[in-house]
Amino acid sequence: MVLDKKTAKTIIMQLGSTGTPPEYGVEFFTAGIDFYLRAIEEEYLESYIPTGRSAFRLVIGDYGGGKTHFLYMVRDIAWKHNYAVSYISLSPGECPFNKLELVYKAVMSNLMYPMTQEELMKPYERGIDAFVRRWFTIKNEELHDKDALLAELNALHGIESSSFQNAVKYAFIALMDNLPDYDKIIQWLKGEEIDRATRDKYGITEHVDKTTAFRLLRSLAQWIRAIGYTGLVLLFDEAERGVSIATSREREQALDNLRQIIDECGNSRLPSTMIFYAIPDEK
Repeated sequence: MVLDKKTAKTIIMQLGSTGTPPEYGVEFFTAGIDFYLRAIEEEYLESYIPTGRSAFRLVIGDYGGGKTHFLYMVRDIAWKHNYAVSYISLSPGECPFNKLELVYKAVMSNLMYPMTQEELMKPYERGIDAFVRRWFTIKNEELHDKDALLAELNALHGIESSSFQNAVKYAFIALMDNLPDYDKIIQWLKGEEIDRATRDKYGITEHVDKTTAFRLLRSLAQWIRAIGYTGLVLLFDEAERGVSIATSREREQALDNLRQIIDECGNSRLPSTMIFYAIPDEK
C-alpha cells in the first residue's frame, strides 16, 4: 500500500486528536520494533503455530508506550499469513477478564478474516456474522454445487463442542437455503440466548456461560483451522493495569482465568492459536 495525502491526513488527525493508533496504516509510523516483529513472524506465525501448537505472550509497556500499536502490527502480520484475528479491548463494564463468558462474546464480536490495508480503509464488518458469511461465499464460489457444499459440511470434524459445530454447520446451511433461522443461530454464536425451540431444532444444547466459555473458545480455534485458515490470533489489550477488574476476588478470578488460558496453550485442544495479552507496566 502506498501512502497518499488523504491517508496520511487521516492518520495524523486520529493520532493528534485521541493519541491512539488508527486501525489501519500503523506500518507507516512504526520504527524500532522490527526485531520483535520479525521474531514473532519467523519463530511463531510462520513455523511453530501452523504445526498445530499454540503460544502465549505477555506484552508489557508504559501507558502510551505503544502496546496497542504493537498489537495492530502483529494483527497485520498474522493476516499476511492467513490467520483469523480478534482484537479485544478489556474493560470493567463490557469485558472484564474475570468473566470468561463476556470475553468469549468480545472475541466473537471482533473476529476478523484477513484484510488488506485498502479494505480496512473502507467500511467493513467484523464479528462472527461477517466471518460465517465470508466462509459461505468462498466455499460457494469454489464448489458451485449444493451436494458438494453439504459434503464439505459433513466432513467437518474435530470440534470439541457439538453445539458449536452444529451452530456453524446450520448457519452455513441457513445461508445456502435462505432460511430465517440464520439470525437466531448467529445470535447463539455471539454468546446471546435464543429460544429453546431453535436450540432443540439444530442440536444446540449448551448455554454460553462461565462453565462453557473455555470449551467454546477451544471449539472456535478448532473450527478456524478446520475451514482452511492457518490459525487464530487473539489480542487482549488492557488499557490500565487492573482496569478490567475491580475487587480482589475478581482479580483472583481473572488471574485464574489467565493461568488456565496459558495452560490451554500447552495442549492440543487449542490448535494453531497465539495469544497476546498487553498490560501497562506497574512502576
